[in-house]
Amino acid sequence: TSSFKVSTPSSDLIAIRGQPTVLGCEFTSEPDPSLSSLVVTWQRPEDSQVVHSFYYGQDQLERQSLNYRNRTALFVSELKRGNASLRIEGVRSKDTGMYLCLVSNMKGTGRAQVRLVYGAFYTEPRLSISASPHGVTVQYESEGFPKPEVQWVGAEDQNLSHHTELTNDSDMAGGLYHLKSIYEAHTYPLSGRNWWHSLCREQERNWWHSLCREQERNWQHSLCREQERNWRHSLCREQEQNWQRLPCRREGLAGSPAMQ
Repeated sequence: TSSFKVSTPSSDLIAIRGQPTVLGCEFTSEPDPSLSSLVVTWQRPEDSQVVHSFYYGQDQLERQSLNYRNRTALFVSELKRGNASLRIEGVRSKDTGMYLCLVSNMKGTGRAQVRLVYGAFYTEPRLSISASPHGVTVQYESEGFPKPEVQWVGAEDQNLSHHTELTNDSDMAGGLYHLKSIYEAHTYPLSGRNWWHSLCREQERNWWHSLCREQERNWQHSLCREQERNWRHSLCREQEQNWQRLPCRREGLAGSPAMQ
């Protein structure tokens, strides 16, 4: 009848991977608290698989889908108040989608749908930084759901080009996306081999230049001292020879009264 109504939340229900969630559903309750005439069935509308069933005052799970075995429960004490919400334990990626709540009692029959949206918090990022003559490479890895959008932003809010790999294995990883994103900052204009070669040649030139200047100073100092000694020696010998050749010296020695 028109007085009987079944309602579910109009907005999507976001469920977190591995956590319990509650699919809300309310209906017009009877004044009679007896549940003998109440039938509650939760289904997946796309394939009609039974998620949970309740009638004759108790759960009836013989036709329940194996995907939900031992994972669902109604709040039986709340059924008398018109609450047919369903609790699902350990949400999985396959649980995402539409759910149909069907309720009937002595007052009528009704149905309503609610959408479950699956999500998984992305794991703590694993960052690795490596430096080489080519530049600096930063790698970011994480897993989660849903599919992410990746953007690298520079210090001045500019978009940076990057390489991103995104894989999804619904069977092995519980529907998680594995994200690997790599950003490379090219800090040196030369290639690795040329950069190292250039650096080594520059250091070699500086070393040789320093060594040569030091040797040159030592050599010039030694040369000057050697030249000075030679010059003094030659000067003394030259002066002595000149003095011995003086005629006045020979004559003076020959005619000296002291020599007679």
